[in-house]
Amino acid sequence: MSALEAVIPTPQVIERLPGASFKPLAPAYVRIPKPKPELQQEAIRIADLLKRNHGLDFQVAVGGTEQPGDIRLEVAPVAGVPTGKEAESYALTVQNGQLTISAPRMRGWYYAAQTLTQILLRSPEVPACRIRDWAAYPIRSLHVDAARKYFPKSWFIRQIDRLATLKINQLQWHFSENEGFRLESKKHPEILSKSYISRQEATEIIAYAQDNHVEIVPAFDMPGHLGWLLRNHPEFRAGEGEYLTRMLDYSNPVAVAFLKELIDEFSSLFIGQTQTWMVGGDEVFPMEWIPKELAKRTPQLSEYAKRNLGPKAEVLDGYMYFLCEIDEYLRLKGFSETRAWSDLLYITNLMNLPPRMQIAYWTQWSELMPSTQKLLERGHQLLNVSDRYFYYVISNRDDCAYKKHVEATEILRNYEPQVFSEKYPSPVAQARVLGSSYAIWCDTPETEDYEQITRGIWPGMAAMSQKTWNPSVKVLDEEGFMSQLYLLAKRV
Repeated sequence: MSALEAVIPTPQVIERLPGASFKPLAPAYVRIPKPKPELQQEAIRIADLLKRNHGLDFQVAVGGTEQPGDIRLEVAPVAGVPTGKEAESYALTVQNGQLTISAPRMRGWYYAAQTLTQILLRSPEVPACRIRDWAAYPIRSLHVDAARKYFPKSWFIRQIDRLATLKINQLQWHFSENEGFRLESKKHPEILSKSYISRQEATEIIAYAQDNHVEIVPAFDMPGHLGWLLRNHPEFRAGEGEYLTRMLDYSNPVAVAFLKELIDEFSSLFIGQTQTWMVGGDEVFPMEWIPKELAKRTPQLSEYAKRNLGPKAEVLDGYMYFLCEIDEYLRLKGFSETRAWSDLLYITNLMNLPPRMQIAYWTQWSELMPSTQKLLERGHQLLNVSDRYFYYVISNRDDCAYKKHVEATEILRNYEPQVFSEKYPSPVAQARVLGSSYAIWCDTPETEDYEQITRGIWPGMAAMSQKTWNPSVKVLDEEGFMSQLYLLAKRV
C-alpha cells in the first residue's frame, strides 16, 4: 500500500503525475492569496498541524514567490466534485516539486492538510500527484455518553484531535442521563453530579473543536432519560415506578418551563458553531405498555394529548406534540436542525414532526418501532447510528446485547451507510441519508477507563469514517488499514 492509498479515509480520486516530488524543507512557508484574517488563521492552523505531527517549521506568508518546500493555498472550486458535496472538498496537487492545496472553503484546506500529514507518516516526500477529494455524506459523528461517566476536558480535547485526523466532523455531547448530569448549570446547580464539566471548560472544548472543524452537537434527552435531574425535582416527574420517575411530566406547564429555562442556559454555549440540537425522545415508555397500558399508567398525559389534539388523540400523539413544541422553541433559539432518536416515533399517526427534524435511526428490535420507509414518507432525513455496527457499550452485565464490540474489519466489509438496523432492511436513497455516527454508551462506567475507551473506539470509528466519507472504495488491504491506524494513534 502506497503512502497515498494509505490515507484514512481513502481519497476519492488519486492521479499519479510525472515529475518531481514535494519535499518539505525548513524554513518554508504556507502561502495564502490574500491578507484576510480568516485565511491567515486557517494557514496558522495548518502550520501548527504540521509542526505537531512532523516537527516541520512553516511560517505563514501572503503571496510572494513560491520556493521549494512551500505550500500554496488557493480558494477555488475543485473539478469533478458532485453537486452538493463542495463544502468539504479539496484538491492537493504536487507538480514540479511544488504543493498546492485548493478548496472552496477553509474546511477543505484543513482536510487537505490532514491528508498531507498522513502521507508524510509513510514517506518523507509526496510524489507528483493530484488528489481530488470530498465527503460522500455530510455527517460523520461520534456520540459520547458523558452523563453516565464523567470525561474530563483533556479527554475531549484528545478526541477532537482524533476526530479531525479521520475527518469526522461532529461530536454529539450527551450530558444528561438517569445516572448523571455533567454540564454546569449556573441557574440550577442542584441538578449536577459530583463531577461535571464547568461552563468555562465547555467553552474551551467548543472553541478547540471549532479550530479543528469539529461541530459540537448538544444532546439533552427529553422527556425521558431525565432521572438524575428529577431526583432534585420530584414534583416534575411523570409518576412513580422505574420509567415514570425518570420522565418529565410534560403535561405540567411549570415542568416544561423549567426544562426550557435549562435550554435557554445551555443554548448560549452551543449556538453559533452548530444549528443542531439532539432532543432525544427515546425509550420514554416501555414497549410493553403500548398501546393499552399507556393511558392507564399516565392519565395526565392522555388528557394532555386530547386537550391539544382532540378526543381521538392517544398518549403517543401527545408525546409527539411535545417534541414539536420543543423543536419550535429551539428553532426560535437558532437551532434550525433538531434531531431525535427513532424508536418511539410515528407509532400512532395523528401527529407529524416537522420534516426538518433529523432522525437518528438506531434499531427496530420491536415491530412497533418505525421502519425507515415510514420516516422517509414523513419527509425526514436519516442519520445511521447502527446498533449492529456502531454501539460501543461499556458494560459488565452478562445480558448486555452490545457487550462485544464490532471489529473494524467487519465494518469495512459489511457496513453500508444506506442500509439501516431494521427488521427488513432495504437501501435508502443516498440523498435522504445524512451520514453515520459511532456511539459510546457508558452503561457501567467503571468497566473501562479513559485510555481503554480511547483505544477501544479508535478502529471502529475509523472504519465508520472510511465507509461514510468514501463508501465506493473497497478496502482490500485490511492489514494496511490497521497499520495506518497504528501509526496515526501514536501521533494523536
